[in-house]
Amino acid sequence: MASEGNPTSIKEGYLIKSPPIKEARSASVKAWKRRYFVVCEAPPPADTIIRYYKDQQAYEAKMEAKGEVRLASIVAVEPVQGRYRYSHLFVIKSMSRNFFLSAPGKEEMQRWIHTLRELVREHYTQSQGAPTMTPQGMRMPQPTTPTAPPAQSAPPASVTSPPAAAAAAA
Repeated sequence: MASEGNPTSIKEGYLIKSPPIKEARSASVKAWKRRYFVVCEAPPPADTIIRYYKDQQAYEAKMEAKGEVRLASIVAVEPVQGRYRYSHLFVIKSMSRNFFLSAPGKEEMQRWIHTLRELVREHYTQSQGAPTMTPQGMRMPQPTTPTAPPAQSAPPASVTSPPAAAAAAA
């Protein structure tokens, strides 16, 4: 993962990252690694990127990142509910994989989720429409195809307006 220009750091800190898995329960505890995450805003036309490094020293030494997630590929950022080996879990769902992450505390987890959701919302608002919030988290807008407006039809016979219903009862 080559470095692009001199990106500006928006947020950074240590998180524990799962290996590539579908669910938080399906990975061995030994496979989870503590990594230093940096949310970088690169100069246009580049995209905001979440990069992770072996540790803070690797980041400061400008070593190559272990991996990255482009903001444009994120489809959801959600807290993970349930009992797991690691607490304060959240997931970054991208088009290519899910990143299960454990923050050092509840407040830090909430800050990461808030920051990432705001950045994704801002990105999608500028490019294709704002994402929607659901009780489970943020969902990106789905592309829509133009459709014809629905045809006007009379209400079913069982639906009558209040004045008509009153006149019929009299």
